[in-house]
Amino acid sequence: DLDNPYVDFAIDPRSSDAALHGLVAVFDKLSDSADKTPYLPVRIGKAEIFSIGKPITHAHIEIQSASTHAIRCSVRLNGSDSS
Repeated sequence: DLDNPYVDFAIDPRSSDAALHGLVAVFDKLSDSADKTPYLPVRIGKAEIFSIGKPITHAHIEIQSASTHAIRCSVRLNGSDSS
């Protein structure tokens, strides 16, 4: 439950986490380890929020560069009205 009087989110963290799951499809193509160790999100370079409080309904991921150690991508989270 995200109803907490001490914490306020501009974006539901569950939605942003779910959007990054879209990268799972490319892990096996990029990882060079035998056990296919996954990538962990460790940094957000930039975040722009255009609409606060609307539920996220879909995400678009564009991979800008990738190596066996890092994936740089742009993630766009949209509501049902594309905002």
